[in-house]
Amino acid sequence: MARMLTLASVILFIPVVACDYTEMEEETGGTSLSALNEEVFEAIHLNDYEKVDSLSDQIIHQAEEAGDYEVLIDVVTNKAISYLDRQRIGEAKALVQENLERIEIYGTPRQKAYALVQLTNMYTSENNQTASLETIDEAISLLPIVDDKRTIASVYATKASVISQHNPVEALRLNYDALEIFVAEGDNRNEAISRNNIGLIHHRQESYENALEEFEKAMALNRSIESNTNLAINYNNISNTLSALGRKSAAADSLLKAIEINQHLGVSPRLIQNYYNLAQIYLDSEEYEGAYEIYLQAYEESKSINFLPGIMYHSTGLADVLLQMGNLNEVQVYVDESRELAERMGNFELLARGWSVESILNEQLGNYDRAFAALKEYQVYSDSLIEERRVQAFEEVHTAYEVDLQIAENEFLRQELDYQANLNRYQMLGLILLVLSATVIAVFLMIMYRGQQKLKKAYTALKQKTRLITRKSMQLEMLNRELEHLNSDKDRLVGVIVHDLRNPLFGVIGFLDVIRESVTDNSEIEHLEMAQRSAYRLNSLIDSLLDVHSLEKQNHFRPSESVQIAELIENSVSGFQLMSEKKNITIKSDIEDFQIETHPPYLARILDNLISNAVKFSPGNSKVHVGCEEKPSGFWSLSVSDEGPGFSDDDKKQLFQMFSKLSARPTDGENSTGLGLYTVNMLVGRLKGKISVHSKIGKGTRFICEFPINYEDTAAIDEEEATTDNLENA
Repeated sequence: MARMLTLASVILFIPVVACDYTEMEEETGGTSLSALNEEVFEAIHLNDYEKVDSLSDQIIHQAEEAGDYEVLIDVVTNKAISYLDRQRIGEAKALVQENLERIEIYGTPRQKAYALVQLTNMYTSENNQTASLETIDEAISLLPIVDDKRTIASVYATKASVISQHNPVEALRLNYDALEIFVAEGDNRNEAISRNNIGLIHHRQESYENALEEFEKAMALNRSIESNTNLAINYNNISNTLSALGRKSAAADSLLKAIEINQHLGVSPRLIQNYYNLAQIYLDSEEYEGAYEIYLQAYEESKSINFLPGIMYHSTGLADVLLQMGNLNEVQVYVDESRELAERMGNFELLARGWSVESILNEQLGNYDRAFAALKEYQVYSDSLIEERRVQAFEEVHTAYEVDLQIAENEFLRQELDYQANLNRYQMLGLILLVLSATVIAVFLMIMYRGQQKLKKAYTALKQKTRLITRKSMQLEMLNRELEHLNSDKDRLVGVIVHDLRNPLFGVIGFLDVIRESVTDNSEIEHLEMAQRSAYRLNSLIDSLLDVHSLEKQNHFRPSESVQIAELIENSVSGFQLMSEKKNITIKSDIEDFQIETHPPYLARILDNLISNAVKFSPGNSKVHVGCEEKPSGFWSLSVSDEGPGFSDDDKKQLFQMFSKLSARPTDGENSTGLGLYTVNMLVGRLKGKISVHSKIGKGTRFICEFPINYEDTAAIDEEEATTDNLENA
């Protein structure tokens, strides 16, 4: 009895040629066109053709509006696949041929190869072997410039499908090539399809156990990815193989599983194929009532979707089973319908079967002339089929021998290649080791020679440097002695200031205060106030100088304490509120609160000097800004900015020097000793920080200090290094 394996193989290749469209990124309504196209592809596998048509038309419209031809080409190809699945071959071919014209202008080699694969499947459905071969060979010619491995594998698999009947050896080779790519790419869906197609070739060669093994592997893969459509195809093909082995009951059970899956997916050519194969099993087992019910249901469902091959096969089956049951009245109607479709499709096997049924029917009805005429027609088709099958049987035996021979030759060639590869590998390894050994020895000798030369040069240089260091050490010792002498002089000078200058100055200040109380003349009062201001300015200078002297004599390393930076800054700012209010200056704070490890007296001194300078040098009705923030990598920054006159380039060169004379002056006659920024720079270095200034004439000034959050865990920074950024411009 005939089986519909040819139809099954065409359907099975629909998922094989599936390509990945994840590269497309055009967006529409929050969902990418590529994602919608994936939905179309999944709907094809679920037989949801209403969704396929509506969604693909939507994507085509949006892709045309956006001018996205890559998306347009891929979705039209998917729509053509759905038409092929529904046996709407003419419409499918029209879409693919239209798409090929579009691809020539806008498409890629991958898309053209994929479209040619679809066109090949359509020619195969029409039994147009010549066109199928020409089309798939054109696709193969594109493979050197196709950059997608799964598309290449799909072309191999499709070529295998086209030639599997007359050249199964080459078909197996191509399928194994495709299988290797799918396995390497981790593509379980298409690996399962390839194994299924390999099983079909083994079935045709009557290597049934090998066929069952491949079908079982395909089923395991399809279960793992929940591909129910392809799982149903596996059950169908396993049933055909079990039936060929005479295991009718197991074959029927396998078909019932396929039918159960496909019924959930709706009426489709796959479901009708399952019905036909199950009815044939019942017919072979002489279960005529069961066969009749299945044939009739499949016949009606084929008509509901206008599936002509299904109508043809099931009308033939109905005529056959009704004849066996003795229900002769309806037989001729089904025979006539089957013969009309078989003539249209060129199916000589069903034509012979139909004439046989008609001959037996007329014989039983007593119409012997018609029975004899039908018998002659049957004999014509039967003789042709017998000759064709005899030639085919011979070719199958021959090709089976060639398959076994090719497999043996391939195995022998593989073993020989493995042996030669291992031999070449060992020879190459030995040669590499020899070259490496010689290279290592040569490099070692070269290194030793160069090392000796470097040692000689280094020894000579070391002797010279030793003599130089000795001279420098002597010079340094002399300079240290001189520095100690100067430092001693400075200490004596400070002592003179303290004892010989400051005490008399207190007397002068006190005497001026006494005189001020007894003088009433305004001009004399003005002169006395000028003298008092000068005395106080001198006293302030002496205080600042003594303070700096005290700081310089202190040990550089001071124990740290944990403090909340916001509280420390707010305390310093509040100390200048009265001073700032006199000039109507607003002090604004932008402070992040975090904990630091530092020496609080030093940090408070730095803040006081910077804020004091900002207020002194700022005009009335201006703003002073104090800020701090935590930096990455364990540092934090403190900034004080004003809207004062700013510093010139000459000012910046001497900004942190003691008693430096700057162009900017206090705006309300305040006292300035020239020691404030010198003290700030020194204390910033003591706290292992850096200070920088950003200023332009007439644009104000901003001082920025950066400190480590944990003072004691940070390596000491030289005071000179701590101020290397102090000349930046705004």
